[in-house]
Amino acid sequence: MTIWSYQVKTISIKNGNLIVSKNDKETKYTLIIAKGISIYVDDIRADPVILCTNFDSNEIQFEMSNKHMKLLSTSNQNTDSIMGIVSEAQYYLASLGIEQWQDGYPQKEIILNDIINTESYIVENVNKETLGTAMFTTNPEPTYSSIEGSWITNKDAKYGVIHRMAVGKKFRNKGVAKFIFDSCEQKLKDKKIPSMRIDTHEHNKGMQGLLKKIGYQYCGIIYLQNGDKRLAFEKLLC
Repeated sequence: MTIWSYQVKTISIKNGNLIVSKNDKETKYTLIIAKGISIYVDDIRADPVILCTNFDSNEIQFEMSNKHMKLLSTSNQNTDSIMGIVSEAQYYLASLGIEQWQDGYPQKEIILNDIINTESYIVENVNKETLGTAMFTTNPEPTYSSIEGSWITNKDAKYGVIHRMAVGKKFRNKGVAKFIFDSCEQKLKDKKIPSMRIDTHEHNKGMQGLLKKIGYQYCGIIYLQNGDKRLAFEKLLC
């Protein structure tokens, strides 16, 4: 294994990028890259281990290391932090012109019901900050019983479902959503449940892009109980 280090001028985080300028005589930080994937940065207020996805001499794409995040079941004590993240997600979707979550959904009562059903989860880092939230269940989703298209697995198959996923404003583009998927998928694998299903708004290109990137296949269109259309995806796990 080759490990090397060099002095950098400035380190800044913008839009999921760690921007590095080298060789300044006044302010120096040490950047160590091991195996080309893990970097350790001195004196930076961020998770100390960041995984590179792409990098060159000037720019490094990154996401936080999985070992610095935990998926935790929630209690009523987490309600305020969950609703804070939900609110940030609602504003974010509105800024993109996406109608999803613009009618007050998901309301606090829905989140509390998720908690009662032990289907509510949060992601925490080593500093006990709440990075994101999601509802995850292995109970059948009623709106998935009818689809304009076809699921990969048959209608009687057991599957997992993720709903109400949101990531805090400060932690977007750092791999939190992918960590939620990875963690929930592992729960299904442990129970030998063959697939995960999820739906998203037709204009939510960010979520659609992530789903395709991590192996989900577009299956067709489903309709929510209020009649809203959603794009349906499924991933085989075993």
